[in-house]
Amino acid sequence: MTTSTPPLREAARAIVMDADDRVLLLRYDENGGFWATPGGSLEEGEDHATATLRELGEELGVDEKAVELGPQLAERTKDHLVGGREVRQVELYFLTRVSAAAIDPARATQPDNIREHRWWTLTELRTAQETVYPVGLADLVAAVAAGRTPHQPVVLTDGQHHHRPQRVPAARRRRDYRQTWLSARRSNAKRRYFARLHDLPPRLRRHQPGHGQAYGTLWLPCSR
Repeated sequence: MTTSTPPLREAARAIVMDADDRVLLLRYDENGGFWATPGGSLEEGEDHATATLRELGEELGVDEKAVELGPQLAERTKDHLVGGREVRQVELYFLTRVSAAAIDPARATQPDNIREHRWWTLTELRTAQETVYPVGLADLVAAVAAGRTPHQPVVLTDGQHHHRPQRVPAARRRRDYRQTWLSARRSNAKRRYFARLHDLPPRLRRHQPGHGQAYGTLWLPCSR
């Protein structure tokens, strides 16, 4: 007897950290109560980076301009019920930097069943008696705080499933990584578009007006 694979449901989640490397978690009463990272499923035509920013606004009232969007840190696959139907949810976790002052639940448009939000220190995560999702979050937070951000997303499991996570097609992974990079550029202020002349290889140097864009008294090729 064969068992059909549940339909795929893509989701984006934010590992929200502040300047003190505390992590923000949300409390829910379902299933005996638990704490989890902000996030939710993707809307039609939406990429993971855009969904991450949208969810922070909907659940916590955070203006996307106040978010510094970082790289994908982890992936987690879990089968669960949504609207009475079983789905296989694939969650991508992104590092985001947000100040505590930017959190404004009064502006949240879709707080759902969130009971409270709280900033956790790494020590509190390590010693928590309450249920915290995803399992392995403390190790990710510790790595980021120590400056050891994973070069490749970590696959997280909670001990309840042993199937191998469904792989996302390579073309879509490249697209999502590029979208994340572009969103990060837009979110991070004061990005430099030009390098100083002495940093450029000789073949890229231009001294004739009309071949580039002015940088002080020098002319550099436009990189936009």
